[in-house]
Amino acid sequence: MAKARVHKTKPARSESNEMEKSKPAAYEYNLVSITPLAAALVAVLVYCNSLLGEFVLDDREAIVSNKDVLGQSPLAEVFLNDYWGTELKNNESHKSYRPLTVLSFRANHAIHGLEVTGFHAANVGLHAIVSALYTHVCLDVLGPPSAGATAGLLFATTPIHTEAVASVVGRAELLCALFYLSALGAYKRSITSSSRSRFAWLFGTMLLSAAAMLAKEAGITALALAAAYDLLLHQRVLCKLPWQPRSPAALPDSVDSSVGIRMASLLAAAATLLLCRLHLMGSLPTIFKWEDNPASFAPDASTRGLTYAYLASHMLIRVGFVLAERVLYLPSMGFCAMVALGIEGLSMNPDGGLGGPMALPWAKTLQRNRAWGSSLALYEEGVLVNPGNAKLQENEAAPALAEQHYREALRIRSDYTAAMSNLA
Repeated sequence: MAKARVHKTKPARSESNEMEKSKPAAYEYNLVSITPLAAALVAVLVYCNSLLGEFVLDDREAIVSNKDVLGQSPLAEVFLNDYWGTELKNNESHKSYRPLTVLSFRANHAIHGLEVTGFHAANVGLHAIVSALYTHVCLDVLGPPSAGATAGLLFATTPIHTEAVASVVGRAELLCALFYLSALGAYKRSITSSSRSRFAWLFGTMLLSAAAMLAKEAGITALALAAAYDLLLHQRVLCKLPWQPRSPAALPDSVDSSVGIRMASLLAAAATLLLCRLHLMGSLPTIFKWEDNPASFAPDASTRGLTYAYLASHMLIRVGFVLAERVLYLPSMGFCAMVALGIEGLSMNPDGGLGGPMALPWAKTLQRNRAWGSSLALYEEGVLVNPGNAKLQENEAAPALAEQHYREALRIRSDYTAAMSNLA
């Protein structure tokens, strides 16, 4: 008896196509779910050697000798004093009002005193959380998941963040970024949620923006970025972007009726925060010395103008420094996103590749962490990079080489009173 032929049924073409389509979707889902956690882990690994560092530079004034941190003043005074423990309305105050950051230092001290490792561990942990949040935002906004992953991993490891993470006072940048990104997340929910919860999320956005500002002054710009996100990415009223987000349905083609309420709310919140900040500062100007910010004391107005041309926020008010690496923590988010999109555009892989993270600058970051391990190591590296800086020469003067560096500082700047006093 002849055997009956068994015909193997081939999957229908439509079913085969669906299986092929599901592969990129699964890849995208895995990347979106895993990458924020990976960014946090990489951030910890790259900055873990900063746990061995000491209190350096501004850490001593802001923490070691700050009565608000040491618990030697009433808790309420934290909200009346500046970052360094000076009354905010005093004209000797630097007007840096960051009570939430000071409270975090005070909490550290209450738990383990002035044991510096605990302060550093908190900074590394905060950077890891911020890296995860930033990666999540980039995966949601930049389009291709690989671009979001590249941006997040680059942000987690870039050496420009060394001062913000390895220097304890850099916590102001970390806390500000944490509330900043949280505010943007809440604002997105205020757009996409049901009408009943929209205003609750909008109010949450304003509270988180206020918290960002109370951690570092730049946090108030979260309100401006939220408005830009709404108009550029959600409403699409100002431009057409060359890429599509992962969820096109979330970006309607028409302007929704509540956008005016949201814009007015953001504007009112920004005005309220600014007025409160100005009231707390008082009307007396801050008194700075030449060594705080030499460029702002230049006798030639054109010199001052050219020096400040790239520091728009410092053109109207003199601050206590020209530029510090830690203030680049928030702006670097935009830079990392642009680099990631550039890598995505140059990628030969049509689905997008992860070529960027293969060249993460982790080695330079580890090296910079060691430089921030002590004041002497930091000044030694600074003098190598910029030997013509009088302040570095004055501060780098170790006992065995003190006279040499003090005289070099005076050669560079003959009226440097601190160097004169120490040489004497």
